[in-house]
Amino acid sequence: MNQPAPLSHTLDELEQIVRDAGALALGYFGTPVRAWEKNPNDPVSEADLAVNDLLHERLQIDHETGWLSEESRDDPERLSKAATWVVDPIDGTRAFLRGDPSFAVSVALVQNGRPVLGAVYRPASDEMYLAQTGCGASLNGKSLKVSKRKSLEGCKIFAEKELMHDARHWPLQWPQMRYLSLPALALRLSSIGAGRAEAMISLRPKCDWDLAAADLILHEAGGICLDETGAPLNYNQPSARQSAIIATTPHLLDAIRQRIDPALAGIKAAGLTKGH
Repeated sequence: MNQPAPLSHTLDELEQIVRDAGALALGYFGTPVRAWEKNPNDPVSEADLAVNDLLHERLQIDHETGWLSEESRDDPERLSKAATWVVDPIDGTRAFLRGDPSFAVSVALVQNGRPVLGAVYRPASDEMYLAQTGCGASLNGKSLKVSKRKSLEGCKIFAEKELMHDARHWPLQWPQMRYLSLPALALRLSSIGAGRAEAMISLRPKCDWDLAAADLILHEAGGICLDETGAPLNYNQPSARQSAIIATTPHLLDAIRQRIDPALAGIKAAGLTKGH
């Protein structure tokens, strides 16, 4: 593995840039912004592009750092860079467009396949999640630790309730849990890091920009984010798509894997892992 390159920005610098990006997004929020679909069920707005431009201008200060954003054309040269910014200018665009304040700006710096700096900002409530490898995670300056709950029963989970309760798919049934919903994937993972929830299961593919910053926040808070094989997610690869995601705490991982692992083949065969 290559030695980590010196960081191009400090965490404090990243925080200020992401705060400015969030302020820009908030300025568009609730106004009649222009919006269209890049692909079916994949909207983008002038606000997404404006925030993307601000982040690119402020972060991309030289040619040593790659760039991977939901709202930019993918440049394969990022694969040869020592570090790459992985960016979702507005995570939760559909929520943003319908006036739901549960959207976020998500930015990570990735080296050797893993995030080393991360910021997830929810501007509508001024909640700033930050993390740096080996330095812990915080929410508005307060250190984060995952929940200590040791039982799945009664835990708070981000998942598709209808799927989880469909007994046809699960050789080992799920207990009663409290199902939560947030449109921004980065906020779901960050919420687990903050102890506001205990798990997230997403059996549909996601992209690097949905995950990288919040993955680091969760990891630094003592949590775990794995792919369907049980391996940590590897970012800035030729494909920016990630497979099924399991995010949780060390206390609940085994109980979740005991249910997911024997069911995954059948769920895939039923086509329930496709789509957004």
